Amino acid sequence: MAAVFPTLAACQENVAPGPIDIPDHPLVRETVNDCLREAMDVDALRDLLVEIEAGRVEVVTRDTVERPCSPTSS
Repeated sequence: MAAVFPTLAACQENVAPGPIDIPDHPLVRETVNDCLREAMDVDALRDLLVEIEAGRVEVVTRDTVERPCSPTSS
């Protein structure tokens, strides 16, 4: 981890604030690809956005008084 993100190995009090530069490293590329394509399916999201923009998919919104279904505490 320190070889890919050397600033993470440094004392966090001495690290410059702000975003961390994402290195061009095979493990990082694979992880980002796995997250975008397998976990989030960004390709299907892009296709859906194209369909919405073209007017082939209608987006309907609703204001409701109740929250969406959520787990109840027991």
